[in-house]
Amino acid sequence: MSAAAPTEAEIFSHAFVDLDSPDTGSILRMAENLRLPQGDHDRVDQLSAKARDGTISSVERAELDKYLRVGNFLDHIHAWALRHNGNSRAAYEELLRALLRQGSGDKS
Repeated sequence: MSAAAPTEAEIFSHAFVDLDSPDTGSILRMAENLRLPQGDHDRVDQLSAKARDGTISSVERAELDKYLRVGNFLDHIHAWALRHNGNSRAAYEELLRALLRQGSGDKS
Protein backbone atom coordinates (compact mmCIF):
# COMPACT_ATOMS: atom_id res chain seq x y z
CA MET A 1 0.00 0.00 0.00
CA SER A 2 1.41 3.42 -0.91
CA ALA A 3 1.54 6.38 1.45
CA ALA A 4 -1.09 9.09 1.16
CA ALA A 5 -0.17 12.03 -1.05
CA PRO A 6 0.98 15.06 0.93
CA THR A 7 -1.26 18.11 1.31
CA GLU A 8 -0.21 21.54 0.02
CA ALA A 9 0.49 22.61 3.62
CA GLU A 10 2.78 19.61 4.15
CA ILE A 11 4.63 20.31 0.91
CA PHE A 12 4.95 24.02 1.76
CA SER A 13 6.32 23.19 5.22
CA HIS A 14 9.27 21.44 3.52
CA ALA A 15 10.50 24.86 2.37
CA PHE A 16 11.08 25.91 5.99
CA VAL A 17 13.23 22.96 7.10
CA ASP A 18 16.65 24.48 6.38
CA LEU A 19 15.94 28.08 7.38
CA ASP A 20 17.51 29.72 10.38
CA SER A 21 15.20 31.10 13.02
CA PRO A 22 13.57 34.45 12.11
CA ASP A 23 15.67 36.39 14.63
CA THR A 24 18.89 35.62 12.73
CA GLY A 25 17.94 37.46 9.56
CA SER A 26 15.33 39.58 7.88
CA ILE A 27 11.99 38.30 6.71
CA LEU A 28 13.02 39.27 3.19
CA ARG A 29 16.12 37.07 3.31
CA MET A 30 13.99 34.24 4.65
CA ALA A 31 11.51 34.68 1.80
CA GLU A 32 14.29 34.75 -0.78
CA ASN A 33 15.71 31.48 0.62
CA LEU A 34 12.50 29.45 0.75
CA ARG A 35 13.12 26.37 -1.34
CA LEU A 36 11.70 22.88 -1.53
CA PRO A 37 14.25 20.14 -0.92
CA GLN A 38 15.66 18.04 -3.75
CA GLY A 39 13.40 15.11 -2.81
CA ASP A 40 10.34 17.18 -3.69
CA HIS A 41 11.89 18.26 -7.00
CA ASP A 42 12.64 14.61 -7.75
CA ARG A 43 9.02 13.66 -7.00
CA VAL A 44 7.73 16.38 -9.35
CA ASP A 45 10.08 15.05 -12.05
CA GLN A 46 8.72 11.51 -11.55
CA LEU A 47 5.11 12.64 -11.66
CA SER A 48 5.74 14.90 -14.67
CA ALA A 49 7.32 12.01 -16.58
CA LYS A 50 4.26 9.87 -15.88
CA ALA A 51 2.00 12.71 -17.04
CA ARG A 52 3.98 13.07 -20.29
CA ASP A 53 3.83 9.30 -20.84
CA GLY A 54 0.09 9.22 -20.15
CA THR A 55 0.54 6.75 -17.28
CA ILE A 56 -0.27 9.06 -14.38
CA SER A 57 -3.14 8.01 -12.09
CA SER A 58 -5.78 10.44 -10.87
CA VAL A 59 -4.23 10.31 -7.37
CA GLU A 60 -0.80 11.11 -8.79
CA ARG A 61 -2.28 13.91 -10.95
CA ALA A 62 -3.78 15.46 -7.80
CA GLU A 63 -0.41 15.17 -6.05
CA LEU A 64 1.39 16.81 -8.99
CA ASP A 65 -1.17 19.63 -8.99
CA LYS A 66 -0.47 20.25 -5.29
CA TYR A 67 3.27 20.44 -5.89
CA LEU A 68 2.73 22.85 -8.77
CA ARG A 69 0.45 25.10 -6.69
CA VAL A 70 2.99 25.22 -3.85
CA GLY A 71 5.80 25.93 -6.33
CA ASN A 72 3.76 28.74 -7.86
CA PHE A 73 3.14 30.21 -4.40
CA LEU A 74 6.87 30.07 -3.61
CA ASP A 75 7.54 31.88 -6.90
CA HIS A 76 5.17 34.63 -5.76
CA ILE A 77 6.98 34.91 -2.42
CA HIS A 78 10.35 35.16 -4.20
CA ALA A 79 9.03 37.89 -6.51
CA TRP A 80 7.58 39.73 -3.53
CA ALA A 81 10.93 39.58 -1.70
CA LEU A 82 12.79 40.95 -4.72
CA ARG A 83 10.26 43.77 -5.12
CA HIS A 84 10.61 44.86 -1.50
CA ASN A 85 14.27 44.36 -0.80
CA GLY A 86 15.24 47.11 1.65
CA ASN A 87 11.70 48.04 2.74
CA SER A 88 10.93 45.37 5.30
CA ARG A 89 7.96 47.04 7.06
CA ALA A 90 5.96 47.48 3.84
CA ALA A 91 7.13 44.09 2.62
CA TYR A 92 6.04 42.35 5.81
CA GLU A 93 2.60 43.95 5.66
CA GLU A 94 2.16 43.00 2.00
CA LEU A 95 3.25 39.42 2.68
CA LEU A 96 0.70 39.12 5.49
CA ARG A 97 -2.05 40.39 3.19
CA ALA A 98 -1.00 37.95 0.44
CA LEU A 99 -0.93 35.03 2.85
CA LEU A 100 -4.39 35.93 4.16
CA ARG A 101 -5.73 36.16 0.60
CA GLN A 102 -4.13 32.82 -0.30
CA GLY A 103 -5.66 31.17 2.75
CA SER A 104 -9.12 32.51 1.92
CA GLY A 105 -8.89 31.53 -1.74
CA ASP A 106 -9.04 35.19 -2.89
CA LYS A 107 -6.94 35.56 -6.06
CA SER A 108 -7.01 39.38 -6.27
